[in-house]
Amino acid sequence: AKIKLTVINSAALIIALALAAVSVRIHKSNFFGTGQTGSGAGGGVSGGDYFWDSLSGEQAAGFAENQAAKLTLSGDERLAAALELGGAGDEQVVAYYAENAAASPVYFAQIRFDETRREYVRKVTLPSAATAGSTVSLFTNDLLGDHSVCVLLSGLNDAGDHTLTIFHKKDNAGEVFTKIGEFIIDGTISVNETERGVNYERGVSNGRSFTISTRGRDTASPNEMDKIEITYQFDAAQNRYIRESSVALPGAVIDSQRQREILSGGRANFEKFTAGLWYFVQEGGGISSRQYVYLDPVNREITFYADDTQEVFAWINAAATRYGLYLTTSNISVTTLKRFVDIELESLDSIRLKIFEDVRLKIAVDTQWDGSYRRAPPLKDITRDTPAARVAALIDEEFESSLGKVYFNANGEYRIVHDTETKKGKYTFFLLGNETLLELKPDPLSGLRKAPREVYLAARDGSGLVLSRARIGTKRIEKYNEASIALYSAARATAP
Repeated sequence: AKIKLTVINSAALIIALALAAVSVRIHKSNFFGTGQTGSGAGGGVSGGDYFWDSLSGEQAAGFAENQAAKLTLSGDERLAAALELGGAGDEQVVAYYAENAAASPVYFAQIRFDETRREYVRKVTLPSAATAGSTVSLFTNDLLGDHSVCVLLSGLNDAGDHTLTIFHKKDNAGEVFTKIGEFIIDGTISVNETERGVNYERGVSNGRSFTISTRGRDTASPNEMDKIEITYQFDAAQNRYIRESSVALPGAVIDSQRQREILSGGRANFEKFTAGLWYFVQEGGGISSRQYVYLDPVNREITFYADDTQEVFAWINAAATRYGLYLTTSNISVTTLKRFVDIELESLDSIRLKIFEDVRLKIAVDTQWDGSYRRAPPLKDITRDTPAARVAALIDEEFESSLGKVYFNANGEYRIVHDTETKKGKYTFFLLGNETLLELKPDPLSGLRKAPREVYLAARDGSGLVLSRARIGTKRIEKYNEASIALYSAARATAP
């Protein structure tokens, strides 16, 4: 009997079906699990609504800031973030907050080694606009284009607003930081980076200063979904950022009661609303089946897919904002890579994402993931006229292997029977580029909150399959250095 294996030509459409029932995660586990390999082997947002998921020690260590304060913090002061300045290790900036003080600002401190006292001392301490220490990040950027140092402290306040406070010092050893800009908005804040040319990169000349843009509610409009984008430019005479221009951004008209239901319940309500698959909205209003995000608040993960690249991030911290959620996430394969995801309600069937890649390195105008996303249609709305119904990612077939009997059922479930042991769970076949892959999500193991996920390259071989364990990286599919697993059709294996 021939194997009835068919694959959807668009990976996004397959995942739309499969992920509705299958939680997709990348995990370094083998086909049979641990220890067994076999011979083939908005309004109303309350302050303090912040959520930290539980992490393994390895994940927690990888996610935490890789620096500690060079001096002992006093009393109930708690470190939020730290950054080294320069390579000598004699200067550091930190963000900290008072653990027992309600609505206390997160403070910025400049720490420098004092040659006379032979110890590290605080040179300056300044308050920021952030108050939620768990959402704070520090990063550097030559905002002014004069090769001086700007430190940007971003985070949320207790009202769920985004904040950005900018501290600046000239490139002199004796200089201390001063505050040159502070922004608070019930939306998003962006640094608008532009090219500065080769002479700037070589240090021969200065470049133009970067502008700052805020995007939040237009209070002059009766529609709560209307936004206004305000751009700020650095003014050297005043030594601070001042307002330069503004643009009105009309939003969708949403029934106020439904809007309150989605946003007024804090984090839990909005997480429930966002759960599922969302397609990227292209210019002109059409959706792209080649780019999407899959939000999985139950299993605390977010999957990004675009142009044959799949990236999975652990959902570490979720904070409610006035229009949605602010997520702090960590790549599940490289846990030191962080991504900050701002999700806003745009309409009853669309959301807007603003992504900040590992901000200790860089913050830019936008990333490939920024923009509007429209909810994928539910399964009941997919008819036989759609490509998703004409070609399936599921098969109905039994296989023999050195690992035992493998059963794939048309309902998306699989079983692996080996002697007296049975493994089962959910599966799906899909395409990345020209490669066919198989994803398995075993049922949760006893005592574990999350079940592992396996990814295999799948190749047809006569009436069987050859599976090679692999991982999906940011650039390519990488095969593990392991022997392939051969699956033979049960019908052929038992034929006389």
